[in-house]
Amino acid sequence: KRLGSRLDAQLAIFDPSGKLLVRKVGAGDRDPVIVFDPPVEGTYFIELSDFLSAGGADHSFRLVVSDRPFIESVFPPAGIPGSKSHYRLSGANLPGGADQLEVEIELPAEAPPVGRELALHPRELTSIGAIYRFENSNPVRIPFATAPVIVEELGSIEQEVVPPCEIAGSLAPAADSDAFVFAANKGENWIVEAISHRAGHASDLQLTISQILVDAVGERSEKKLAEADDDTANIGGRRAPTSSRDPILRFTAPEDGRYILRLIDQFQLGDPDAAYRLAIRQPAPDFSLIAEIANPITENKRLQNWSPTLLRRGRLPIEVRALRRDGFDGEIQLSVGGAPSGVEVFGGEISKGKSSGSIILSGSADLADAFGGLAIVGRSGDMERRALAVVFAIEVVYFDREIVVPRLGDPLLLATRSEAAPVALSAEVPALIETSIG
Repeated sequence: KRLGSRLDAQLAIFDPSGKLLVRKVGAGDRDPVIVFDPPVEGTYFIELSDFLSAGGADHSFRLVVSDRPFIESVFPPAGIPGSKSHYRLSGANLPGGADQLEVEIELPAEAPPVGRELALHPRELTSIGAIYRFENSNPVRIPFATAPVIVEELGSIEQEVVPPCEIAGSLAPAADSDAFVFAANKGENWIVEAISHRAGHASDLQLTISQILVDAVGERSEKKLAEADDDTANIGGRRAPTSSRDPILRFTAPEDGRYILRLIDQFQLGDPDAAYRLAIRQPAPDFSLIAEIANPITENKRLQNWSPTLLRRGRLPIEVRALRRDGFDGEIQLSVGGAPSGVEVFGGEISKGKSSGSIILSGSADLADAFGGLAIVGRSGDMERRALAVVFAIEVVYFDREIVVPRLGDPLLLATRSEAAPVALSAEVPALIETSIG
């Protein structure tokens, strides 16, 4: 899937006698990985197939067999930018043959560009962070936390926490539930947000918040105030969906007191590596941007891969979409940096409260052959955010039937050609243009 292949890979290993030892299928748009310890010396066989028995020239793959360190997960699953902390690596081929290793990691103050190596799904905009390797291991991403990280206390029934904070935990074994208690004053506004599905896990978390009441004789009860399930905010439709199965709720304390958060996984997967982040933070209005150059060869229900190319005297629109958070509804001014010589940029904006806007690229009369990356930037007040580019890993013939596999990367790539556009329209615009509706 990381190569843009249609292959739904299935891996299997057979022992020297032909007995099946292990089989693994990829999950969603993730590739399968098998960690294998040969029980005896001998010749083993690896079988790779398509889970649906499909095939073709677009079912390409790379098969990597290695004894280098392999990291399956990092815990805590996030850290403060610029901080140095201890993390637990889980995986295989770690020093001493252990499946876990404690390491100290210093995170950079800023995230590196999002590239193809660990490209993001659009819903994973909150997973931007540092890239880490242990020696020559596979790369893993450690997202940036929004507040100091607190680790879940194993065995605690109701863990006391002090917000703002991010709680790092996991719902394992299956049917596990976690509870956290905190104090809040009347009128305080808090955002409570769980992040797991948006970190690439298959979980489906549900969150409830209740007020803890104690009557005159000391009897305790709970009054449920709010609950949250899936986050349905989707700025990209089926092409670049940003919705997720993670819950987000906004909470205003009705009075001074103690409140309890309860978190469950409705899928009850019980996967200890499927860690979650549970943030309790005050609202911080903000936005993230994704950008896509309009594809002129998309026809009906067909979504084709293409190389964005601007011809002499041609036009290309860039659609920019804003994922607004914590009530931010301000106007966002859009600009483009790094455009090749001869490319005229007509900047745009995303209007107040809207989720999308456009920028127009125009090829001048002296446009030459060139190639480069565009930096799409949105500004609102003191905030400046760079857009991640939407690309598609595989072509889709039936848009409403097939799985669309979008990726986010940086920068947005553009080629320019001195070849003239086949059709160009121009007009002397009068002071007023009138047209009928439709």
